[in-house]
Amino acid sequence: MRRGTILGLLVCTALALAQDSGLAVRITQIDRSRINSGLVDVYFTVRDAQGRGVPNLSQEAVQVLEDGQIREMAGFAGLGVGQRDPINAVLVIDRSSSMSQRRSGSAADSFTAAQEAARAFVRLMQPGDSGALIAFSSTVEVLLPFTADMNQLQRTIDAIPAPRGGTAYFDAAYQGTQLLTGRTGRKVVVLLSDGKSIDDRVATPDQVVALAQNLGVTIFTVGLSEGNVFQDQAALESIAFGTSGQVYYANEPTQLTGVFQQVSQELREEYRITYRTDPGGIRREVNIRLNLGSTQAVSENQASYLAPSVLGTPRFNLVLFLIILLILGLLLLAPPAVGRFRLRLPALLPQAATAPSGATCPKCGALYRPGAKFCNSCGTKRS
Repeated sequence: MRRGTILGLLVCTALALAQDSGLAVRITQIDRSRINSGLVDVYFTVRDAQGRGVPNLSQEAVQVLEDGQIREMAGFAGLGVGQRDPINAVLVIDRSSSMSQRRSGSAADSFTAAQEAARAFVRLMQPGDSGALIAFSSTVEVLLPFTADMNQLQRTIDAIPAPRGGTAYFDAAYQGTQLLTGRTGRKVVVLLSDGKSIDDRVATPDQVVALAQNLGVTIFTVGLSEGNVFQDQAALESIAFGTSGQVYYANEPTQLTGVFQQVSQELREEYRITYRTDPGGIRREVNIRLNLGSTQAVSENQASYLAPSVLGTPRFNLVLFLIILLILGLLLLAPPAVGRFRLRLPALLPQAATAPSGATCPKCGALYRPGAKFCNSCGTKRS
């Protein structure tokens, strides 16, 4: 049976189990930043039939499967269990000219509502969390790199420049994802826009997704629509679903605060499982399986990551270093050995016979030429 067929059956089985149990298990991030140490972190949520987070799961009730094989767990934490991981969140806010408009029936313009939504998200951040802020129109500007000072983040949100220009949220999403390079813990981008991205110079949705998958970043996209219609719906969904995130739509600016609070709650209700694996240079499928007695469930979404090649791992680097050290040692020892061989070499070669210096012909007294068998003067054969 081909691998694709097997994975398809796993997906169908997961959906059937989830529907039967009333539990929904969803993988939200795979962080492979520690794979050189043989560890992978997987973040996931478990929700009941009413959409509420299920707290206090035991480690014994959870299994992680990589390409269908159960992996050994090295850590477990989450909703009501252990110490939660810090959240690193990049808020990406649209400040294009259309954000200054008031929607029908709305008391506030979209930009003001977006600022209030961002402030609401920051108010829910906890000690240990960090935040960064990006604003974009036709261009992208990092207004504040990562900081743990939530007051500074609030002040920067208040000071976002007034709306003007076009829209380049692909570039903004890409730059926001880049900011998370090297960060540890939960890594997310929350991106808000109200229009079609037409001024991008750097990135496409596929490039955003590829970068986010490589860095283990989840992107939540928020579309501010007019009459349930968003101009760039396919792109927002592509970015969100391609990074194990969610897409949200707000029909009115006043709904944005609730959306940002919902994203925050989603992050607070996650679990994190750490399991052991090996580098291998192939893409690996990951699933989470729950076993709560008579209730079972499997993650409803297929998540995967690309395991790096053994090249560059500490084990490979050590072997490579030892090989190079051995070669250098041989090269350092080789010249003296070759020199000694060369000194002994002439003694091993046969030596050509040469005439004694000053030999003369006994008949005419003339000197023999070196190596001559006859006298050059009289022709007498040399004895």
